[in-house]
Amino acid sequence: SGIPFALITCLGWGVYAFLYKIPVTALGPILSGLLTEGMIMVFAFFAVLFSKEGFKIPDIKTMNYLVWVAFFGVAGIAAYGQGIKVADVSIVAPIGFANPLIAALYGAIVYKERLKLQQYIALGMIILGIVAMTL
Repeated sequence: SGIPFALITCLGWGVYAFLYKIPVTALGPILSGLLTEGMIMVFAFFAVLFSKEGFKIPDIKTMNYLVWVAFFGVAGIAAYGQGIKVADVSIVAPIGFANPLIAALYGAIVYKERLKLQQYIALGMIILGIVAMTL
């Protein structure tokens, strides 16, 4: 089941969301993003080094997707950093981390994933939460 991993993700990204304000305040959003992503690369290197799966160079199509993934990741990190630089984390983080709305819609449209009633309800709650945050 993916639920335990989702809960770990929620905890990890939740702690990241408020701790990230410290380097952004000291270094700015761009340098903070660069250093954070650089450290993630180091951790990932050691994870691959000690994994049983090893490392293989992806094909060109996969590399193309990875470039776009990296581009949108950098854009998100830079925008989040700039957002928490000028506003409270308690406002920017809930809106910024409402990204499951985008992921679910993308999955439904592009991957033809069928959403269940409770997923539609959850997406509606995300939208209502964003609206409530802006009032």
